[in-house]
Amino acid sequence: MTATKHTDIFGYRRMWAVLPKWVQAYTLFVGMPAWVMFAFLIFSGRVFDNETLTMLVFGVFGSAAVIQTFFVAKATWRGEL
Repeated sequence: MTATKHTDIFGYRRMWAVLPKWVQAYTLFVGMPAWVMFAFLIFSGRVFDNETLTMLVFGVFGSAAVIQTFFVAKATWRGEL
C-alpha cells in the first residue's frame, strides 16, 4: 500500500520549516495576536480612534512579517527552498 503524499501547493510547509524556532514562536505568540488586534480595530471602526494602539499593533505585526521575509529570502538564496 502506498503512502498518501500531501500536496504543498504554495510551499508553506517548506517556508515554515526554514524558519528558526524563535521566529516561529514570535510569529505565533506575538505576530498573530497583533494581527488579530489590528483586524479587530479595523472591523470595529476604532482604527482611527486609537491611533497609537493601531500603529503599535501594526508595527508588531509588520516586524514579524519582515523577520519571516528575511529568513525565507536567506533560505532561497542558499538554495534550501
